[in-house]
Amino acid sequence: PTLGYCRVVIEGVSGLSKSSQRPYFVLHLEGQEYWAEDFWNAAEVDLTYDFAVGLPQSNLRIYCYDDCADRNKPLGRMLVPLSDLFWGPGSGLSSKKVLGTVAPGIQFRRRYTLQFMPVGVSGDCRAET
Repeated sequence: PTLGYCRVVIEGVSGLSKSSQRPYFVLHLEGQEYWAEDFWNAAEVDLTYDFAVGLPQSNLRIYCYDDCADRNKPLGRMLVPLSDLFWGPGSGLSSKKVLGTVAPGIQFRRRYTLQFMPVGVSGDCRAET
């Protein structure tokens, strides 16, 4: 079942030209996927993505790839826990909070400035040894 929707708007991108020639993002949430390309020339409407959300403890994952490099190896990734959007960072989960989250007509907004972390061989952000 769908509890609600999550809208992701990419408002700006910087610093990628140092590490890639033609960067693009792949956004994932609960089995849904969108590709974001040509950030510098795209209108905001072209960088707006809507996801159906079934689990409030899901993570939005955003991977960065280079179209001129290995398309199977991400340059980095960002994880955004949806629980942070609903309850704030470090807040515990409770049935009262969940019920308050799924009430009709409630909207949550949060603006993030994110930085990509390198992806290790195992797929996480641990340092390579």
